[in-house]
Amino acid sequence: PNKADKVLDVIKKGITKYTYKPSNRVVWLALGENREYLIYPKLYCSCLNFYKEVVINQ
Repeated sequence: PNKADKVLDVIKKGITKYTYKPSNRVVWLALGENREYLIYPKLYCSCLNFYKEVVINQ
């Protein structure tokens, strides 16, 4: 499966949005095939693809 298919699979499995008060920081938790992934919008994702594409290729 390509990246788009993988993204659609994650969306189908579930993504939960958490908004923390009083800072209003938004954190998303995505359910992958084998684990949960922590997402800070525009900053960070705990997935392997983020590590490969952003951290290593920087």
